[in-house]
Amino acid sequence: MKRKICVITTSRADYGCMKFLLDEIKNDPLLDLQLVVTGSHLLKEFGYTYKVIEKDGFKISEKIKMLIGGDDGLSILNSMSRGFELFGKTISHLRPDLVVVFGDRFELLPAAVTGLILRVPLARLPADAGGFRAVAAAGPFRGAAGRRNCGDAHGWQVAPDSSIPARRLDAGRQGHLRPQLSQHRG
Repeated sequence: MKRKICVITTSRADYGCMKFLLDEIKNDPLLDLQLVVTGSHLLKEFGYTYKVIEKDGFKISEKIKMLIGGDDGLSILNSMSRGFELFGKTISHLRPDLVVVFGDRFELLPAAVTGLILRVPLARLPADAGGFRAVAAAGPFRGAAGRRNCGDAHGWQVAPDSSIPARRLDAGRQGHLRPQLSQHRG
């Protein structure tokens, strides 16, 4: 039986960093890629970048239109509220074995918490490692879906570079994970 890997992309920036991972999952006969597109990918002012993803040959499993105009606090809260509802429906429908996110933008927090509640493991590729830097309103959300805030969540903190040890966050015990894909430098 194929393992269903749900990868969530919010912007052109994270898509570019995750493209190699998407290719690897798509081409692995033991894995089934479930690609969920949200955030600025679906906005006209950013050029509907989801079309680039489709042009690259990836099938989009779900488009989650969660952003409600504005970047003030209330608009972000309203967008996140919508995100909780839509990610709940999407993750319940797709039933993935793992959810993968890159970075720490606010659009990802509803996905991470939804996965926690529905007991789907989460792998977070950090935007602040390996030369990547988070942008926009990411700073306040960094670590919000981590062990200390999500109780007994079983999740993975995955390093994009083999020189940075990855940490498994599992009920307070730390081990190491070396994903095959961590060797790639794109």
